[in-house]
Amino acid sequence: MITAEESRNSQDYGFHGSGTGSVHLESDQMLPEKQIAELAKDGATFMTATSLCQSKLGEIEKSPQDEPRLAAEAKAALASAAASVTLPDIKAELQRRLSALDDDARRDAESAKRVAAVTNQPAFDFSAKDLDGHTHHLSDYRGNVVVLDFWYRGCGWCMQAMPQINQIADDFKGKPVVVLGMNTDTNPADTRFVIDAMKLRYQTLVIDRDAVEKFKVDCFPSLLVIDARGIVRVFDEGYSETLRENMDKKIQGVVDAIPSPASEAKAGK
Repeated sequence: MITAEESRNSQDYGFHGSGTGSVHLESDQMLPEKQIAELAKDGATFMTATSLCQSKLGEIEKSPQDEPRLAAEAKAALASAAASVTLPDIKAELQRRLSALDDDARRDAESAKRVAAVTNQPAFDFSAKDLDGHTHHLSDYRGNVVVLDFWYRGCGWCMQAMPQINQIADDFKGKPVVVLGMNTDTNPADTRFVIDAMKLRYQTLVIDRDAVEKFKVDCFPSLLVIDARGIVRVFDEGYSETLRENMDKKIQGVVDAIPSPASEAKAGK
């Protein structure tokens, strides 16, 4: 059994500092079989209810117009679970989640509407420079599928995602796909530090708040996929362990939709 844990941390971005911490097991006790059974029963009820609640909130992100119904269904699941469990700690946690549910549902609906306002719309034709001072326009890449990765140095989840973004860039090497890092740091040294530390193999551009606002990015990292005609087709927010797998499928779908020269010529007649 692990009885102690020591930790050390440091940060040299935003603020500068370091520290140590420790956690020690002070005591343990055996629980009666009846109490263990009660914990298992209430724990299963808690997991089932919260899983259903998260599923309903996820549906709100896809169908914000159904927010009232989905929020009511999520609330009913939590309320039923809170009424049936007996352990005070589990009941209190269900009540806490129940109290926060309306705000969570509202935020998910607002997020879905924000994403919907950009998806399937012409992408903002931004202008940005790389670290060598060369200017890039989104329109320079017309005819290719463009993947935009929005990040900044202080975003831990962005750093977590970058190895997978590198893999995505490798997966589509030799195909009509361009991956661009969209960095919002104001100090070039911060941008360069991340590029070097994470060994990024795709082009990084330094953008201003205008691009962030025009693309309605409110979460980092955010990945947008723009088709060969300059239309935003995918808007993906946050980090996941299966980011590469999920994005590869979405990007390939956009690549497959690129019209062939023959079909474009036929359509032009």
